[in-house]
Amino acid sequence: MLDFLNNVKPKTIKYYSRFNINDKKNKAHHIYPKNITELKKIFKYAKTKKQKILCVGNSKSWFDTVSNRHGIIINLKKFNRQIKLNRSKNLCVSSNVTLEEIYQFLNPLNLTLYNLPGYLNITVGGCISNNVHGKDSFKFGTFAENIIDFTILLPNGKIKKCSKMINKEIFYAAIGGLGLIGIILNVKLNVKKITSYVITENHKCKDYKQLIDVIYQDKDKYDYIYSWVDTVRGRGIVFKSKHINLNSTEFKKNKIKKNLNNLKHLIIKFFLSQIMKRDFMSFLNYIFFIINKRFSKKIENIKDIVELSKVNAIDLPNLIYPNSFVEIQFIIPKKKIRILKNFLKLLKKENLSALITGIKIHKKSIGYLTFADEGISISINIICNYNDKDKISKIKKINNYIIKNKLKIYLAKDFFLDKSDINLIYPNFKKFLNVKKKFDKQDLLYSDFLRRIS
Repeated sequence: MLDFLNNVKPKTIKYYSRFNINDKKNKAHHIYPKNITELKKIFKYAKTKKQKILCVGNSKSWFDTVSNRHGIIINLKKFNRQIKLNRSKNLCVSSNVTLEEIYQFLNPLNLTLYNLPGYLNITVGGCISNNVHGKDSFKFGTFAENIIDFTILLPNGKIKKCSKMINKEIFYAAIGGLGLIGIILNVKLNVKKITSYVITENHKCKDYKQLIDVIYQDKDKYDYIYSWVDTVRGRGIVFKSKHINLNSTEFKKNKIKKNLNNLKHLIIKFFLSQIMKRDFMSFLNYIFFIINKRFSKKIENIKDIVELSKVNAIDLPNLIYPNSFVEIQFIIPKKKIRILKNFLKLLKKENLSALITGIKIHKKSIGYLTFADEGISISINIICNYNDKDKISKIKKINNYIIKNKLKIYLAKDFFLDKSDINLIYPNFKKFLNVKKKFDKQDLLYSDFLRRIS
């Protein structure tokens, strides 16, 4: 056996959602190679021993897309890290660099990436493999739109440079490919210039129809749009933000309000945890709607927003401990928006209270397994433990309703899809599998997600 595989004992695989956390048999060998030579040796060893391999980033995906039971899990955290701007002002990074590191590098230059998700503690490789999306996805699609090119180590040991023009089939399969095509090594990304301040408008909406109208109204004037929905009462709040020049006439008299101090947020998080543990989510959603003004504006510094988000970030697994959660995120084409009403009715009928329910608008993006399309996405988190058969049955009814309407479910947050489901809602799934078979004839790269759906 190779030196760096000696004495590597299997460790229990932990999901971010904590779902099925008590399955002590769900173990894998976790290996941390330091360079490409070691990576290739692991590939060779796994082929000889007929082992399966999965490469992960920070393992922040919700369920079994980051699990490889009884196999090998590779993490690149010990690889050399690279982050720099080239002469063309493109960002060149290694795939193990996190969005937090990129933010710290770009923010002093008033630069940022397109389509940053809400969590910054995730790697660039993870962003590509899950084709993540942000609050500006209605303008710029998904994270894939940042990519100029990337290099990838394929299961056959070859390293390929991929882009929309070079090795296109690998490029489109690896984007959103959940790490099953190859191991992404280095990435070249577009960046955009921004100002240091944004103005955010809060719009309270009495029902889902008004909420959808407000989301789409003058959307091209804004840089970021997202919304929160009370699934029990069908009402919500839309948040619209745009970058501004603080010295502009329209806003020069505004004062930037100080955010609540850390102590207040710790108190709020404590009460949130008590409510969540008791599953009083209907009450929490009611309070959140009431305390917000009907319409408000505020100017914020980007740096303050990011720093405050670190303090306020809801660490859901710890907040609801010892419980776990499941999430469903799916996209509704604009022409089928009526489905949202029926979906909310079904949630109410099944008496399912959501922890957090968010709505974003999207545009069509690239990748064989891309989630984004023209329309809105809705995501719901529900406290649910693996042994709660009654609640799981109710959630599966919700899932089946979505699949019946041929709506895409975001694979990085999926818990229940099977083979027939994914072929129905992802028409390019067979094309993805064909690329995988072409470059991974032994099915070396694998995950429990792929095992479940195939």
